[in-house]
Amino acid sequence: MPIRTLDSLAHALGAATTFDAALVALSEAVADVDRDATITWCRVDLKRAMIVERREPAAGGVQVSPLDMAVDQFPRSVVASVSAGGTFVDVGEEAAAFAGMLGLHPWQGSRLALRGVRVDGELVGILVLREQPRVFGVTVAERTGPFAALFDIAVQRFMEREARQEAAQALEEVTQKLHADYLGRLDALQQQLREVRAATPSAAPGTSRSEEHTSELQ
Repeated sequence: MPIRTLDSLAHALGAATTFDAALVALSEAVADVDRDATITWCRVDLKRAMIVERREPAAGGVQVSPLDMAVDQFPRSVVASVSAGGTFVDVGEEAAAFAGMLGLHPWQGSRLALRGVRVDGELVGILVLREQPRVFGVTVAERTGPFAALFDIAVQRFMEREARQEAAQALEEVTQKLHADYLGRLDALQQQLREVRAATPSAAPGTSRSEEHTSELQ
């Protein structure tokens, strides 16, 4: 793996302003190692432990497709390794079955490796690497391990930004609700005040309250 490729990826990931841009940068770096290899991102819903989305770099951008499968549908040994993160796990002869579960296009004889990505100790996504089988030499999964490690950092950055945006939105919603409640209560109080004034007899023009009181005594 050329050092310049790793340096270029680090720069591209740091400059990426969207998650898709970072994923495309990773895909291009993998292609520099093996032009036939592909990388796919599968997003995991933390609350449900479900894989809910697949993102595949393609010409002109990233293709997004919905998924709905539990991480636990994978064999236990694979689930444990993927959940731990940090390394690609080759699924061996089950490559076709895994590709089918993830909705990937059939790729006869390909190798498939999964790598969990964790943020704050939680599995947030899975990188899926497909490559042509090799009789000799190091696999693409092994050669691109450092690429995936850099991508982990980018994922954490985007997750933190998303969390900040969600927090800001939640604060804005609470602020708007409190303001609406305040205006509602203010309107209610003003209406009550108008009703009290309407029900209170008013003195005749030019008559002071003391004169009015004296007149009542007489």
